[in-house]
Amino acid sequence: MRIHPEDHEAFTQPVRTRLTYRVCDPYAVEARFGAGSGNETVWTFSRDLLRDGLQKEAGLGDVIVWRGNEPRQQARVFIRLASPEGKALLSAAEHDVRAFVEAAGRLVRYGLEHSYLQPMMDSFEATLGELARPGGRD
Repeated sequence: MRIHPEDHEAFTQPVRTRLTYRVCDPYAVEARFGAGSGNETVWTFSRDLLRDGLQKEAGLGDVIVWRGNEPRQQARVFIRLASPEGKALLSAAEHDVRAFVEAAGRLVRYGLEHSYLQPMMDSFEATLGELARPGGRD
């Protein structure tokens, strides 16, 4: 990815970034900025934001994603992050974001995320039941 200082799209510098998608957290994407540097910043946001941001501006508040106006082969996807500590404007090649979104969609189809949460919820409920049962674990 590239970071755009002072929210200015023209001047950029590279920032090592790792996007991670986990089936055990099917609604989320983890973005690790400064990956491997020892000074990492980690954001977690909806994978739908990346998918939707390829078509139109998506998100409210802390994370907003949109596709730039460049020709297809040079297109970039912009991600604006905001928190009480500060804000940042980043961008990535559109084809890289699209490849990530498609790969995540092959792991867990969009609309079926809930089915990956059910085993975890069943285990959680069983544990709660065990803990709440009189004479249960000490």
